[in-house]
Amino acid sequence: MRILQDCCILLSCLNILISRKSCVINLLKSFRSHIARQCFEVISIKTINSYYIIYENRRMSSPRAGKRRLDTDVIKLIESKHEVTILGGLNEFCVKFHGPRGTPYEGGVWKVRVHLPEHYPFKSPSIGFMNRVYHPNIDEVSGTVCLDVINQAWTALYDLSNIFESFLPQLLTYPNPIDPLNGDAAAMYLHKPEDYKKKVSEYVRKYATEEALRGQENVSSDSESSMSDFSENEAEDMEL
Repeated sequence: MRILQDCCILLSCLNILISRKSCVINLLKSFRSHIARQCFEVISIKTINSYYIIYENRRMSSPRAGKRRLDTDVIKLIESKHEVTILGGLNEFCVKFHGPRGTPYEGGVWKVRVHLPEHYPFKSPSIGFMNRVYHPNIDEVSGTVCLDVINQAWTALYDLSNIFESFLPQLLTYPNPIDPLNGDAAAMYLHKPEDYKKKVSEYVRKYATEEALRGQENVSSDSESSMSDFSENEAEDMEL
């Protein structure tokens, strides 16, 4: 009975101090070492973890904390094995992604564009393939990944590394033809799986090699250069 009373007192303290960072951390440590050891059958570890999750959600709910989380996740991704190119700030960048082994996408390499929304990590990132890929849940023209697929899998507990080490490999390995962005790919995946594998391999050879990526980068550079020349010539004509 005394143990149960102690638990109730500590739980009340957690409710009062849930918004105070240092107190919560110290109290959680004490709670784990003292109460959880003596009365595991009364208060489970899940209860302790739930209080910590509540604290984390409250701490991360402010815009300033969300910005810190965004910066931390991007820097962590840059420091990892992934090749990252910043495009317009830390909230928009592209990452080189390799097709998962044991799938028709093996050997392929894609540049994946990532945009982090204002309310990241509570709102999922927008993801799009910059070179073409044949997949039921990826738009063949724009490269956009199905939002429903992302939102169903995403939680604030994930970080950016999870996208490239877990989420995208799983998506390419196990497509969801029930909610397609590419209807032709979904139908072929369901009814002609061997033809689907051949089609994927064909796209990999044509669009998803290092050589194809370099060619795409050269085209983009030439296009930007042409636009710059056009603007200068247009300006000269206007002056005349």
